[in-house]
Amino acid sequence: VDFNVAHSLTVTNGVYRMTPVTRIVQKNTTGALSGKIAVPDASTTKIVVSAFKDGETTATTATVAKSDGTFLLGYLEPGIYDIKIEADTYQASNIADKTVTAGQTLDITGTAGVTLIQ
Repeated sequence: VDFNVAHSLTVTNGVYRMTPVTRIVQKNTTGALSGKIAVPDASTTKIVVSAFKDGETTATTATVAKSDGTFLLGYLEPGIYDIKIEADTYQASNIADKTVTAGQTLDITGTAGVTLIQ
């Protein structure tokens, strides 16, 4: 079971509402994306990394990068994904067409766009 915080918390007229959103997948039939984002102040900057199935506008899953800039987007069905990286005071960065394979973790560190621009 994968709990998606990014989809679970909504704000309407200044009121926060929590409606848990989960996905159920078989671990052995999924893959993952990992990486490290280069941000000068990563320990104090909230960095959100989202994965979108190719061509879709709603994220399949999202995570907040750790204080060292590392992240893991797990339990992704095999296929092609677009990645969006957003941070507090930085311009959003997009990475297109990363292929997820069952049983493997693709490290996208060093991919163009992984370094955010202030």
